[in-house]
Amino acid sequence: MNPLHFAAGLSGKPISDSRSEVTASRRITASIPGNLTRGLGPAYIACVYGMVNKAVEELIVSRFGADKWQAVKEKAGVDIDVFLSNEGYPDKLTYDLVGAASEVLGLPAREILIAFGEHWVLNTARQGYGSMLEANGRTLSEFLINLPSLHTRVAMIFPNLQPPRFHCSDVTGDSLVLHYHSHRPGLTDFVVGLLQGLATLFETQAEIQITQRKSEGADHDVFLIRWQNTAAR
Repeated sequence: MNPLHFAAGLSGKPISDSRSEVTASRRITASIPGNLTRGLGPAYIACVYGMVNKAVEELIVSRFGADKWQAVKEKAGVDIDVFLSNEGYPDKLTYDLVGAASEVLGLPAREILIAFGEHWVLNTARQGYGSMLEANGRTLSEFLINLPSLHTRVAMIFPNLQPPRFHCSDVTGDSLVLHYHSHRPGLTDFVVGLLQGLATLFETQAEIQITQRKSEGADHDVFLIRWQNTAAR
């Protein structure tokens, strides 16, 4: 959806991560075994709704043009002309699109994922589900604390959705710790983009630090989020 230096108009501060990164291109192109995805329908856990791939297309076309999107599809071996929002597609297809975008655009996959996360919040979700976002909280911290309730409501709209789990701990007046659990690998930086987008949405100067990564042996990803305590956030 970030960095967020590839995405324009960021209000948050750059991410702080003292650990060496796993090679982004290798991480994002990790494939799901074909025998697990072949012939399975939208209810399979390794599928995503087409609206996700449509959002990837919108991001690339809006920033780089339709010709680059065509090049990305060709590189990824994707011959689908139109992604149907409520149709299920294998996770691998989305990973391949992002990996191909990294090669075609000459950008690290990490930057693309972050930019995609921001785009998802500020465009896809905001335009399609603005009222739901507004109902989930009036401030950044309130929104993050209420994420489990938001996913419950989203699941009523998309019954085959396999959403990640979020919960907050160590909540103070100017910081909290966000825990992210997901069966999908390599999406830590996408979550960073989501957080950057939410900070922009709530007009909050936020600093996001990745303190634990599942890809480096932790049980799940953990983010420390700090904001300026100029008002109730």
